[in-house]
Amino acid sequence: AEEKGREEAAEREAERAAQRASSAFHIARQKAALEVPPETDPAAPAVCQVAIQLPTGQRLMRRFAPTDAVAGLVAYVRVQVAEMAVAAGEAEEAEALKRLVTGEVKLKRPYGGPLEGGA
Repeated sequence: AEEKGREEAAEREAERAAQRASSAFHIARQKAALEVPPETDPAAPAVCQVAIQLPTGQRLMRRFAPTDAVAGLVAYVRVQVAEMAVAAGEAEEAEALKRLVTGEVKLKRPYGGPLEGGA
């Protein structure tokens, strides 16, 4: 009886941990979506077209203004990866994608400068 009680308590704690992780993922996803700058018109006088190949082999392409911060590019990638995680559902790869979106997987250095030249 005592062992069964410990197992049930462990199951409840695992459920609570999963709910916290899911909540953190959705909050990070919404925050990243707010940080993505609007896509630059291709007819604009200055356009920075960026192509990123993800480890999955998928290629993301998007236009940014040269004055957009690199943080906006990172937010864009996080939003796209979040969509991939949602599409993956309960697959094992979904958890890895969610860790990237929530920031558990950190960039080697923070980015915040403009895409053009600067820091």
